Amino acid sequence: MDLSPGVNVIVGPSDCGKTAIIRALRWLAWNRPTGEAFRSDWGGETRVEVNLNDEIFIARFRDKENGYNVGELGTNYDLKAMGADVPDKIRDLLNLDDTNLQQQLDSPFLISASPGEVAAYFNRIAHLEKIDLGLRNLAGSLRKLSISLETKEESREKILKELMRYEYVDKAEAELEVLEQMDSDRLGVIRSSLDLQKVFDALHAIDDQLLDAEHALQYENPVNRILGMWESHHLIENSWVQLDEHIARVEHVLYRIEEKQALTAFEDPADEIITMMSERAGIKGQLDSLDVVMETIADCENALLDVGLEIRDLEERFHEHMPDVCPLCGK
Repeated sequence: MDLSPGVNVIVGPSDCGKTAIIRALRWLAWNRPTGEAFRSDWGGETRVEVNLNDEIFIARFRDKENGYNVGELGTNYDLKAMGADVPDKIRDLLNLDDTNLQQQLDSPFLISASPGEVAAYFNRIAHLEKIDLGLRNLAGSLRKLSISLETKEESREKILKELMRYEYVDKAEAELEVLEQMDSDRLGVIRSSLDLQKVFDALHAIDDQLLDAEHALQYENPVNRILGMWESHHLIENSWVQLDEHIARVEHVLYRIEEKQALTAFEDPADEIITMMSERAGIKGQLDSLDVVMETIADCENALLDVGLEIRDLEERFHEHMPDVCPLCGK
């Protein structure tokens, strides 16, 4: 049968099935009554089905098996082995309580009930028991918070008393900062001393180089004389070789003269030319020797210039790092 929105009243003569309909709906919604006394004596399947809309239906069945069958959004599934309780899924879909199903012999709704029963009903409707439970839980939480607050306050007082014992920490921290600054300054002085020591070492090394250079300069003139004598020797040796060549040439010329008396007229010019060539070779040898001596002198001057620049650079570094009071002798 189809039910209408709002209140539905089932009317009919006695023993026509009105109570059976109500019982079927209670069995579907709350699994009451329990047992099998309400079922047909001839057995078979007992089934109650409700269509909530075109997409959802709920069926309660009992035969060899006991459970619910639900069709929802194109799917169909069974809920079994639920015992005496109704599955939460069925409760949520139906959303019914005792008020929704009244029987024939029930008294008018809330009219004959006592004020306490009416109040209990409305309290259940408004879920006042949940509000009372929430208030009790809130009161308990407040008590716990109050106790925790008192405990924390006591702990805070203890901590403050403990902190009074460490008032010296701030002063110690300031003194520690001063000591750290002094240690940093000490490290700076040590680094400056190390740099100054490096400068001193470099100066000593340059002094040693200067002493070596001065010692070498003592031999500059003798070396130059020896080089000059070597060049002269080399020049004489070259002249000697050239002289031998000239002698050979002269002998050859004399031999030719003897053969050709007609060429005697060229003897004097030839001698002059030979003399000029000899003089030219001597002059060239002297120029070569002079070039070697000039290069040696230039190298010595460049070395002295480099040493002078290094000395000046080290003196500048020395004056830059050297304080008014010597850290080594204290003067």
